[in-house]
Amino acid sequence: MKKIFLNKSGKIRSSWWVPFFFCLLALFFPIILVADRQSVPVPIFIQALLILLVTVICQFLRNEEVTEITGKINFTLLNQFHNGIMAGAILMIAPALLLTVSGMVHWEINGFSFSTIVYGISAAFVMQ
Repeated sequence: MKKIFLNKSGKIRSSWWVPFFFCLLALFFPIILVADRQSVPVPIFIQALLILLVTVICQFLRNEEVTEITGKINFTLLNQFHNGIMAGAILMIAPALLLTVSGMVHWEINGFSFSTIVYGISAAFVMQ
C-alpha cells in the first residue's frame, strides 16, 4: 500500500502533491468568501498571491527550493523570456497581418493611438 503513496526514495509521489495543493488552497478559500460577504473586492492579484503562497508552502513541505518552480534569475532566463515575448508577438501579429492582407479585417483607429501599437512593436524588435 505504501507504493501507491511513496516513491523509491521514500518521498511522497509527485502526483499526490496535486490534490494536496488543492486541499491546501481550499483552506485559504474562506478568506475570499469572507471578503465577499463583507463586500470587499478581492482583486485578481490577491488571488494570485494566495496561489503563490500555497505553492511556496508546498515547496517547503517537499523540502525543495522555490527556484525549482521559478527558475534561476540569470542571463538564460532573460534570453528565454525575450525569445518567448518575440514568439508570442509573432503568433499574434502573423494572423492579424494575414487577415488584414486578405481583406477579412478592417482596422479602425479609436481612442487608442495606432502609434502606441507601432511603438510597442518597434520596442520589441529593438530589444533583440
